[in-house]
Amino acid sequence: MKLKDISCYIKKKKVVVFGTGEYSKVLANQNIEIDYYVDNDTTKWGTLYNNINVFSPETLKTENYADIIVLVASMYYGEISIQLNNYGLIENENYFDALFIVTYKDKSVYEQLVSMENKHLGKRAFIIGNGPSLKIKDLEKIKNEISFASNQVFLSFPETSWRPTYYTVIDTLVAEQNTQEISNVATQKFMCGKSKRFYPMSQDICWLRRLRHKEYINEDLPFSKDLTKGYYNGFSVIYTQLQIAYYMGIQEVYLLGVDFDYKINNIKQDSLDGVINVNGNDLGYFHKNYIKEGQVWRIPKLDEQYKFFEKAKLVYESNNRLIYNASRKTKLDIFDCVNLDNIIPR
Repeated sequence: MKLKDISCYIKKKKVVVFGTGEYSKVLANQNIEIDYYVDNDTTKWGTLYNNINVFSPETLKTENYADIIVLVASMYYGEISIQLNNYGLIENENYFDALFIVTYKDKSVYEQLVSMENKHLGKRAFIIGNGPSLKIKDLEKIKNEISFASNQVFLSFPETSWRPTYYTVIDTLVAEQNTQEISNVATQKFMCGKSKRFYPMSQDICWLRRLRHKEYINEDLPFSKDLTKGYYNGFSVIYTQLQIAYYMGIQEVYLLGVDFDYKINNIKQDSLDGVINVNGNDLGYFHKNYIKEGQVWRIPKLDEQYKFFEKAKLVYESNNRLIYNASRKTKLDIFDCVNLDNIIPR
């Protein structure tokens, strides 16, 4: 389903909200007529929430799935998604993340994405990684180029007049931990719709719909060519940016600062999957304060990223586009390596 169809889609369905906790407040003042709530908390069954009945999720099994839409308003979306799949409901057809609906039922969000298509048709661009090989002098070299940067790249700003053309954050942890710094980045931003709760709606934020990876063992890896449908994170913000660049018509991409080599020290495994607590400086980024002591962070999954980078190379080259690696130092051997000084002579 395209984003432009969402508002009409909701009006044609019986709306059921899964969840009555704090997260459900995102649906307040959204002009969505809710038929009833369901919740896994047995103490809430048979009660009212916002003057609307709350039932057991088992109630959903009595419905004709073609007639309903379930909005999951819970921080436990992953677990609830499995539950709904077991009921026979289909994600992004029978059920959606409530925050996604709130964000994308606004037509202006869709129109903003449409305006980005082929905006830089046939041009080249630089995608900036935040590895140790990233140098301030190289950022200065690309001041007049189209560039995509991400996450804590703003740590470089005090040392350079360069600013990225586009800035991307897809990790909700990064979005939550750096709200003020990210808000101060004065450029067009692309962010995951799930981070919307941390930021007011703004014209410089283009909200993206994250598409979930299906089981891809022995199957083709996903790559989105149409941002109005959504993006796949590919375990890396770089992969997201490659999809954004493709959608904008970029012909040649040059990676810079993509070392693909993390040496993270003094870490403690958190209870959340793929999240760590860093208790000291790491050696995986260009700035010594990139990850502060005690900060919660996600472990980079290089083996998964590698598979998706191979997919990106295939998609680009099959459409007569190219990706090069201009990083000063890198272990990413998928893309042809080039010397930045030859691309942009002094």
